[in-house]
Amino acid sequence: MSLNLNDMKENMIKGQFKPMGISDDRVIEAFLSVPRESFVAGVINDSPYFDGHIRLERKRWLLSSLSIARLISLVKISPEDIILEIGSTSGYSTAILANLASLVIAVEQDPKLVKSIEKNLANTASDNTVIINSDHSLGYSKSAPYDKIFIFGSVPKIKDNITDQLSDNGSLVTVLIDENKEDTFGKAVVLKKNKGIINLFEYFEVFLPLMPGFNLEEKFQF
Repeated sequence: MSLNLNDMKENMIKGQFKPMGISDDRVIEAFLSVPRESFVAGVINDSPYFDGHIRLERKRWLLSSLSIARLISLVKISPEDIILEIGSTSGYSTAILANLASLVIAVEQDPKLVKSIEKNLANTASDNTVIINSDHSLGYSKSAPYDKIFIFGSVPKIKDNITDQLSDNGSLVTVLIDENKEDTFGKAVVLKKNKGIINLFEYFEVFLPLMPGFNLEEKFQF
């Protein structure tokens, strides 16, 4: 690309992250270390670092870096954490999480996307990730429990089979939307497990595309 990608990254941090209060050095360094442009191959766009979502497939999107960073910043990720990500899509958010945690298990239900994710992560030297081709709604119980679970997309409901995969004191981060309104703003939430009890904490409103695999007709339960 003819544009200076390093300048784009710096502008992303100064113009997007800092005004939204994202100042954690580890989080910022993770976003600076991962080449977002490597995860949008074949997609025509002036800048992979602009503040917007990028369509990759029908109903599948690479979320803006700011959206991902805001959700990540709702919890404190330890270098020892084991993370489950549901809906890896391109692998970009997976690579970011891999820079922050010990291990990331990423579930992706689209076989075509799984191949591109594995290629993208190989090109970015993310060697502490495991990609699982499975239904999003199942999570991945074989490697549970997880310290953190991330769903970078909107969902109307999180079932018990997903929260059951959290370790005690673990947290799940996602965006909840009204069951009858697919294209609408939702609420960024953190579900925290404490002695087997799940507590829900609401934060900011945000628009994220719907994450496939979650039933819009069922009401949220926890």
